[in-house]
Amino acid sequence: MEGTTDSLRNGRFRHVRRRLFQDDGDNDDQQKFENSENRFSEEMRLQLEQSTKRWNFDFVRGEPQPGRYEWVRLDEHGNEISKSNGTNGIINTREESAEKEENDAKRPFSQISG
Repeated sequence: MEGTTDSLRNGRFRHVRRRLFQDDGDNDDQQKFENSENRFSEEMRLQLEQSTKRWNFDFVRGEPQPGRYEWVRLDEHGNEISKSNGTNGIINTREESAEKEENDAKRPFSQISG
């Protein structure tokens, strides 16, 4: 075991030098911070891209994308918001049919001319 340690000291560690003074142009802490920042930004971008593909939803713009899921906007009560209120083009047919039935019930009967 001692022979291995001696060979390491004599071999590759023989050429190691220490930097005693930092040059004014060197800013290792800033470079490390920027490197970490770049890594996190890249990882965040990759996660966002994967999530967009998986859920067919653009999380940056907050808009659904065409794909296997059908996204519907809901109000605070959990009811679907109709197309006229600005959704992704999906209309709640239950609400429409209920409104139509309600309107039909309010209309008086009219004679059909023929």
